Amino acid sequence: MQAACYPLAAYAAARYDRARVVAAGAFLWAAATFLVAVSDSFAQGTDLAREQRKGDIMELFSQAQRNILSLNKQRLLAMEELKKLQDENKSLLQEIEVLETEVQGVPLEAVQSSTFCELLLRIDTMVVSGMICRDTR
Repeated sequence: MQAACYPLAAYAAARYDRARVVAAGAFLWAAATFLVAVSDSFAQGTDLAREQRKGDIMELFSQAQRNILSLNKQRLLAMEELKKLQDENKSLLQEIEVLETEVQGVPLEAVQSSTFCELLLRIDTMVVSGMICRDTR
Protein backbone atom coordinates (compact mmCIF):
# COMPACT_ATOMS: atom_id res chain seq x y z
CA MET A 1 0.00 0.00 0.00
CA GLN A 2 2.79 2.34 0.96
CA ALA A 3 4.71 1.70 -2.26
CA ALA A 4 1.64 2.56 -4.33
CA CYS A 5 1.42 5.97 -2.65
CA TYR A 6 4.95 7.13 -3.58
CA PRO A 7 4.26 7.96 -7.26
CA LEU A 8 1.06 9.74 -6.27
CA ALA A 9 2.93 11.77 -3.63
CA ALA A 10 5.67 12.71 -6.14
CA TYR A 11 3.07 13.82 -8.70
CA ALA A 12 1.17 15.86 -6.09
CA ALA A 13 4.41 17.44 -4.77
CA ALA A 14 5.38 18.62 -8.26
CA ARG A 15 1.96 20.03 -8.96
CA TYR A 16 0.87 21.44 -5.58
CA ASP A 17 2.46 23.07 -2.55
CA ARG A 18 4.72 20.62 -0.74
CA ALA A 19 3.30 21.44 2.73
CA ARG A 20 -0.24 20.63 1.59
CA VAL A 21 0.88 17.35 0.05
CA VAL A 22 2.67 16.36 3.26
CA ALA A 23 -0.41 17.31 5.30
CA ALA A 24 -2.71 15.34 2.98
CA GLY A 25 -0.31 12.38 3.08
CA ALA A 26 -0.18 12.47 6.85
CA PHE A 27 -3.98 12.60 6.98
CA LEU A 28 -4.31 9.68 4.56
CA TRP A 29 -1.67 7.73 6.46
CA ALA A 30 -3.52 8.28 9.74
CA ALA A 31 -6.82 7.28 8.11
CA ALA A 32 -5.28 4.12 6.63
CA THR A 33 -3.68 3.23 9.97
CA PHE A 34 -7.03 3.77 11.70
CA LEU A 35 -8.86 1.58 9.18
CA VAL A 36 -6.27 -1.17 9.48
CA ALA A 37 -6.52 -1.02 13.28
CA VAL A 38 -10.32 -1.11 13.14
CA SER A 39 -10.33 -4.04 10.72
CA ASP A 40 -7.78 -5.91 12.87
CA SER A 41 -9.74 -5.27 16.04
CA PHE A 42 -12.94 -6.29 14.25
CA ALA A 43 -11.27 -9.48 13.05
CA GLN A 44 -9.88 -10.08 16.52
CA GLY A 45 -13.29 -9.26 17.97
CA THR A 46 -14.89 -11.76 15.62
CA ASP A 47 -12.25 -14.35 16.48
CA LEU A 48 -12.64 -13.47 20.13
CA ALA A 49 -16.41 -13.82 19.84
CA ARG A 50 -15.98 -17.20 18.13
CA GLU A 51 -13.54 -18.35 20.79
CA GLN A 52 -15.85 -17.05 23.49
CA ARG A 53 -18.83 -18.89 21.97
CA LYS A 54 -16.71 -22.01 21.62
CA GLY A 55 -15.64 -21.63 25.25
CA ASP A 56 -19.25 -21.06 26.30
CA ILE A 57 -20.35 -24.19 24.46
CA MET A 58 -17.54 -26.21 26.03
CA GLU A 59 -18.50 -24.82 29.44
CA LEU A 60 -22.13 -25.84 28.84
CA PHE A 61 -21.04 -29.36 27.89
CA SER A 62 -18.77 -29.70 30.91
CA GLN A 63 -21.54 -28.32 33.15
CA ALA A 64 -23.99 -30.84 31.69
CA GLN A 65 -21.45 -33.61 32.24
CA ARG A 66 -20.98 -32.55 35.88
CA ASN A 67 -24.78 -32.48 36.31
CA ILE A 68 -25.11 -35.98 34.86
CA LEU A 69 -22.39 -37.30 37.17
CA SER A 70 -24.01 -35.60 40.15
CA LEU A 71 -27.42 -37.05 39.27
CA ASN A 72 -25.86 -40.49 38.86
CA LYS A 73 -24.25 -40.25 42.30
CA GLN A 74 -27.57 -39.16 43.80
CA ARG A 75 -29.32 -42.06 42.04
CA LEU A 76 -26.79 -44.55 43.42
CA LEU A 77 -27.20 -43.13 46.93
CA ALA A 78 -30.98 -43.36 46.58
CA MET A 79 -30.70 -46.98 45.40
CA GLU A 80 -28.51 -47.83 48.40
CA GLU A 81 -30.99 -46.13 50.72
CA LEU A 82 -33.86 -48.05 49.08
CA LYS A 83 -31.99 -51.34 49.56
CA LYS A 84 -31.42 -50.52 53.25
CA LEU A 85 -35.10 -49.65 53.68
CA GLN A 86 -36.19 -52.87 51.96
CA ASP A 87 -33.91 -54.93 54.21
CA GLU A 88 -35.22 -53.09 57.26
CA ASN A 89 -38.79 -53.69 56.06
CA LYS A 90 -38.14 -57.44 55.71
CA SER A 91 -36.58 -57.52 59.16
CA LEU A 92 -39.55 -55.69 60.68
CA LEU A 93 -42.03 -58.02 58.94
CA GLN A 94 -40.20 -61.06 60.33
CA GLU A 95 -40.20 -59.50 63.78
CA ILE A 96 -43.95 -58.81 63.48
CA GLU A 97 -44.57 -62.45 62.55
CA VAL A 98 -42.60 -63.61 65.59
CA LEU A 99 -44.51 -61.23 67.87
CA GLU A 100 -47.87 -62.30 66.42
CA THR A 101 -47.12 -65.96 67.01
CA GLU A 102 -45.99 -65.21 70.57
CA VAL A 103 -49.16 -63.18 71.20
CA GLN A 104 -51.25 -66.13 70.05
CA GLY A 105 -49.47 -68.24 72.63
CA VAL A 106 -47.79 -70.55 70.18
CA PRO A 107 -44.01 -70.72 70.46
CA LEU A 108 -42.03 -69.99 67.31
CA GLU A 109 -40.41 -73.43 67.28
CA ALA A 110 -43.82 -75.08 67.25
CA VAL A 111 -44.97 -72.90 64.35
CA GLN A 112 -41.87 -73.76 62.36
CA SER A 113 -42.17 -77.47 63.15
CA SER A 114 -45.88 -77.46 62.28
CA THR A 115 -45.05 -75.84 58.96
CA PHE A 116 -42.44 -78.53 58.38
CA CYS A 117 -44.99 -81.20 59.27
CA GLU A 118 -47.51 -79.69 56.87
CA LEU A 119 -44.93 -79.80 54.08
CA LEU A 120 -44.14 -83.45 54.80
CA LEU A 121 -47.86 -84.25 54.80
CA ARG A 122 -48.31 -82.53 51.44
CA ILE A 123 -45.35 -84.40 49.95
CA ASP A 124 -46.72 -87.68 51.31
CA THR A 125 -50.15 -86.92 49.86
CA MET A 126 -48.64 -86.14 46.48
CA VAL A 127 -46.65 -89.37 46.47
CA VAL A 128 -49.61 -91.47 47.53
CA SER A 129 -51.94 -89.83 45.02
CA GLY A 130 -49.31 -90.35 42.33
CA MET A 131 -49.12 -94.02 43.22
CA ILE A 132 -52.89 -94.32 43.18
CA CYS A 133 -53.08 -92.65 39.79
CA ARG A 134 -50.47 -95.07 38.41
CA ASP A 135 -52.30 -98.12 39.76
CA THR A 136 -55.58 -97.09 38.14
CA ARG A 137 -54.05 -96.90 34.69
